[in-house]
Amino acid sequence: APPYPAASTGLGETGTTQIRLAISALGGVAECRIAKSSGSERLDAAACNHVQQYWRWKPATQGGQPVAAITTVTIVWNLRSAR
Repeated sequence: APPYPAASTGLGETGTTQIRLAISALGGVAECRIAKSSGSERLDAAACNHVQQYWRWKPATQGGQPVAAITTVTIVWNLRSAR
């Protein structure tokens, strides 16, 4: 899970961010868009930034060859699990 932004922790911001990701044929995140906002631009941005920087996928394949794909991920922002 992405680290909780310090400012969001101090403000008590919580919510659920749903992001739509374009995964490249190499398994990296080529694009991240907010599909459903948590209600906090800060939390939404933290979700996309973290996923683009650190997450990797095993690429989808078609005919035995890696191909780009689209997926959706949900991140729940809960202060009890903030780190």
